[in-house]
Amino acid sequence: MPHNTDQAKRQHRTLVRSILRNVSEIKPLIHLSQFSGPYDFQQVRCKLGKLGIDKAFSIRAKKKNYTYKRQVHKSFSDGKITFLFKTYAPYNSPQLGYLRPPCIVETSNSSSRLLSTINRVLPGLKIMSLEYAIDLYCPNNNVAKLLYLLRRYTYIHHAKQASMINDEYLGYEEDEVTRDINAVSQIRFKEKTVGKKLSSGKYVKIYERGDDTLKKRLPNRKKGWLHKNTNRVRLEVTINRTNGTLGNNYIETLNDLVQGPKFQKIIFAKSIDPTKQDQIQFKNFKDRKNGKLPKEYEDYLTEDAQGNMESFMDEYFRAKNLKGKGVSNEMENSKNMEPLKTRMVKAAKLFDKNW
Repeated sequence: MPHNTDQAKRQHRTLVRSILRNVSEIKPLIHLSQFSGPYDFQQVRCKLGKLGIDKAFSIRAKKKNYTYKRQVHKSFSDGKITFLFKTYAPYNSPQLGYLRPPCIVETSNSSSRLLSTINRVLPGLKIMSLEYAIDLYCPNNNVAKLLYLLRRYTYIHHAKQASMINDEYLGYEEDEVTRDINAVSQIRFKEKTVGKKLSSGKYVKIYERGDDTLKKRLPNRKKGWLHKNTNRVRLEVTINRTNGTLGNNYIETLNDLVQGPKFQKIIFAKSIDPTKQDQIQFKNFKDRKNGKLPKEYEDYLTEDAQGNMESFMDEYFRAKNLKGKGVSNEMENSKNMEPLKTRMVKAAKLFDKNW
C-alpha cells in the first residue's frame, strides 16, 4: 500500500506539472464593467454624437415591460460602450424598493484608455459591478486539462454552491472530452437582501473560452465557443457594489477606477497583507493517515446538483456538512499549484503597474 500511495502521489504531481507547463501566458484584465449615472439619452448623444440604436431591444423591452426601454452603443478605436436608458426618470421599482438610475453604462474588455475617455465625457458615474478576470492561455489540447485542474484546486472563501453551466463536465483526456462547447463552472455565494432584491454581491466563474471573434450562438441557444476553438481558461471574479470589497478599497466611482483597479490588492490581498484572504485560493485536504476526506491524488467523487464530480468546492461543502467549521483545519495551500499562483500574482502586480 505505501508503494501504491507513493506512486499515486508521483503520478498526480507529474500530471499537475505537465498541465501547468503548457500555460504559455497569463493576462489579467477588467472584463465587464457596469456603471450608473444621471444622464438621459439626449445628454449622452449631445456629448458623444451619433449612437447606434438596438431596435430589437426596444421591441423586446416594450413587450416585456423592461425598466430600461432603450439600448444604444458607441464604438471607439479601443472598445465599445453600451448604454441602457429609461424613457422617464426617476422610476421607483416596487420590487426592488429603490430608485433605479436613469442610465446604465457597460463596457467590455475595459482598458484604462477607454475608461478614461468615458470618465472625461461623462463624469460622476458610479460603479455597479466589475469583473476581475485572469486568462490562462494554453494549446487547445490542454484547455480541458487546465479546467480539470482548476476545478480540483480552486477554493473560494464564503462560497455556498458550485455547479456547471453550458454543458456537463466530462473528463479531460482527449478521448474523454465529448463536449462540443466550452465548459463553464460557477461558484455562488449566500444572497443578501439589498432593498427588496436578493443579491450575493459576488460571483465566480471558471470557464473555457476562445477569442471574441469566435464567440457564437451555441446549440443550447447560449453564446459561447465551440470547444475546438478554445485557447484559454478564464478565472473571473465579479464584484458588485453591494459586496463592500470595492468600497473598502476606495473604488466606488469610475474616476476611482481610472486611477487604478488595484487588481493585486483586491484579488490577491494576502500577497500584500498576510492577515487578508485572497479572492482566489488553491487548496487541498491534508494527507491524514486515517483521514476521511479525499487526498490530493485521489478522485473527488462528490457530485453537484447536475451529477458533475472532480471539484474541490463540492468536496469542501460535503466536508463542512460533516465537520462544520472544523473543516478549515483540514485544508492547506496546495504546493503543487504554488508555481501557478506565483505567476498569477506577478501578472496582477504588473497589470496594476502598467494600468
